[in-house]
Parts: sequence; structure tokens; C-alpha cells
Amino acid sequence: MNSTLFANDGIVLKADTVLPKRPLAQVAQGTAASQGDASQPWGLQSALTTFVASDVVGQKGFLWGYRNVDLEQYRKASVAFQHSPSIVVIGMGGSALGLRALLDGVNNENGKPCAARNIDVLDSLNTQRIQRARNAIREGAHLVVISKSGKTLETHALAKTLLMEIDASKMRKHVSVVTGEQDNPLKSWAQERGLVHWLLSDEIGGRFSALTSIALWPLFLTHARLGHALSELEAHMNTLIASPHESLGAALAQTMLGWHHIGVGHWILFEYASPFRAFGAWFEQLLNESIGKKGGGITPTVGNTSDHADEQRGAQYFRFASAFDAPAAQHSVLQNICQGEGSRSLMGLLWEEREELAIEVGSNSSGYWDSLGGLRFSQLNRSSLEATLESLREEKHPTSLLVAPNTLSARMILMMNFQVATILYAYANSVNPYGQPGVERGKKLLQEALQNLKT
Repeated sequence: MNSTLFANDGIVLKADTVLPKRPLAQVAQGTAASQGDASQPWGLQSALTTFVASDVVGQKGFLWGYRNVDLEQYRKASVAFQHSPSIVVIGMGGSALGLRALLDGVNNENGKPCAARNIDVLDSLNTQRIQRARNAIREGAHLVVISKSGKTLETHALAKTLLMEIDASKMRKHVSVVTGEQDNPLKSWAQERGLVHWLLSDEIGGRFSALTSIALWPLFLTHARLGHALSELEAHMNTLIASPHESLGAALAQTMLGWHHIGVGHWILFEYASPFRAFGAWFEQLLNESIGKKGGGITPTVGNTSDHADEQRGAQYFRFASAFDAPAAQHSVLQNICQGEGSRSLMGLLWEEREELAIEVGSNSSGYWDSLGGLRFSQLNRSSLEATLESLREEKHPTSLLVAPNTLSARMILMMNFQVATILYAYANSVNPYGQPGVERGKKLLQEALQNLKT
């Protein structure tokens, strides 16, 4: 791995430079290398052109949603909730994953944990987790109810259950809401009761809402240093918009398209030094819901004969993206990734800690354990990552390495660029990255099933 595709803001992206049959250079030039047909929509350049015209000039909401956050309004609204010892957030899918990704082991620039106040993100119908949240509400926790559509049945079921623990006359001091600006049941309910509520633009989909009030309002309530992080994000965005072709998002898309063109069917993220792989889970949803469209404009075609089994089968786009917490995944799924059936690519994402903890082996250790003496956990983590990537390269799987500071501002910058990369990858494959028709169909079927249970 000897190609640095991006290096700025303390973030570095490297990738394999020589990809079998189809080098990244051809992808960046917009060439369908297998057939030499530049008219095919595989190129990064055409995707960037569409992105600038549609998303940048068209002022797509996900790019600018963070600018609608008014910290002074947040401060005024949060005064009534200062007495709450903790926070419980209810949300499903994008209403929870983005927040989790910003909370997961993240530090402020001073090295201290981002969240200085306990917060529980409830995105499950598990009985034990519901009871835990109910106990927190009984002890005075502030409840944040989040649903972009305002109609998510699971969110409503959880909210109604937890609201039973709050005196109706005290609800204004214990409950706030984040929902879409379009008329919906949750918005009406919040307005009727005079609750603090924040409204999102209808053009911002749930999976693209991480850098809006959906995640930033609960994050603000944890006393995170949101002002500094937003300033850093704004500075980065000014550069991104001025030169999108030189952005981290474009570099990520270049890597994804390079893998795409050699027939890779499974995109894998190994996340190092993140306790709950929350960033990876967020990106799983972002990529899978954005490109996993039925018909979707992608027509798989059989490429030229190559050494890649998936390409011989005609795979021309990622069938699936998945993320794992590493190094734990090295002891569970790495064997299948290295030598299992099919073609896959792996990105190692390393969060660099400001405070490095030494490995303490003690004075009585000897032999095998001596190899750890004098080392830090960060060194063990990085060495583990590099060894994993090398083992995959030996099995002819393409790899990349992304290193970023484990700070709130860096994570917000990465999330913005992963969104841009997803959009570019979709545009390069003639897929509309917005909307989720398959999910909406499931929601309608759920409502019908519940009605049937009552009859």
C-alpha cells in the first residue's frame, strides 16, 4: 500500500495503487476499463460533475444541515433540562445510528470524553433495554423523541411507554422532540403540548441526517464541545466545496470505484479503537440503503475474463457492505474474509487516541510476555491493523487504510465525507442515492399487520 489519496486535517487515506486489470487511474478518468467504453457511467469525473450541479449548486440539505443548528437557541432551550441527571434518546435507523457514531468513544480536542453526561440511545424493542430506559426516566432523565417522518411505529411505541413515567404537567421540563418540518403526528403532538422541538428540512433523509439536530441536539445535551467541532467542520466544508475533486469524499469514492471495477462484491470496514463499531454501523446503513435499490439503474454485465471469480459471474457493484469492531473481528470473521468464497475488499479505519495508554506487563513477566514490554496499546492496535491488511493483500484482496484523530470534529468531518463518497459512488453507477422504497413498503406492511392483530 503506497498511494496516499488524501492527507489533511490530521486525516490520511492510503490505498493499494496497483489493482489487477483495472487501475484506479482509469476509474478517475471515467473509463470503463474492461471494455474501453468511456460512455459507461463508471467514472468519478462524471459523478463529480453531477454532484456539483445537483447537490452543491442545488443546495442539497445533507451538505448544509449543520448550518441550521443555532447553538444559542440550543442553550436557551436546554436551560429547562439542566436538572436532568441523564438523557434517554428514542430513535430508529438514521435517527439513532448517526448519534451513536458521534458518541462512540469519541473525545474532545482536550482528550476528555465527548459526552460529559450519561446518555442512553434506545433503538431496540428489547425488554431489558426498555426497562433500563424506564428506570432512567423515573430517576429524572430527559427524554428526546426522534423520528424524521414522525410516523415510525417503533419509536411511537417506545415513547408512549416511557411517557407513562412522566407527569403530564411536567412534560415540558422532561421531553423534547426532533422531527421533520412536514406535518406529521409527532410534530403536532409536540406543538400541542408546547414542547421544545426541532424541525428538519424534508429533503434531508434519515441516513443523511447525522449532522443535523437529529444527532446534534442530544449531543449538545451531553455538554459536548459542539461549537468547536462545528467551526472545524465549516472550515473543512469551505475547502470541500471549493475543490470537491480534491476532497476526502472524492478519494474515498475513487477507492470504492476502483474496487468496484475489479469485481469486488463485498465492501468491509474494520474499525480499530472504537468500542462499539458505531461509525461502521452508521456507514453500513448509509451505503446499503443508498445503493441497494431494486433495478436502481445498475445493469450487471459480464466483464472480460479475469482472475476474479465475482467478475466472471458478472458482479459490477457492491452487493453488500459490512463493518466490524477490530481487533475482535480478527479472531472471528477474518478467516472467512481472507480465504472464503468471493471477492471482497477491506478498509482499516484507525482512530488515533490523544492519550496513549502503556501496556503494563509487570516485573515478574518473562518469555512471551516480554514482547509487550515498553509498548503502548496504540502501537499494538496499529500493528494489528497493518498485519491484517498485509494478510489480505497476500490473498489478493485490495485494501485501504484510513487514519483519523479520535475527536468529535474529525468524526464529523469523516461522516460528511463518507456521505459525499456514497453520493459519488451512486451517481457513478446511475443510482439515485436518496429515498428508500423497499423500507417504505415494509413500513406499510407493518401497519397492515398490526391492524390485522386488532381485528
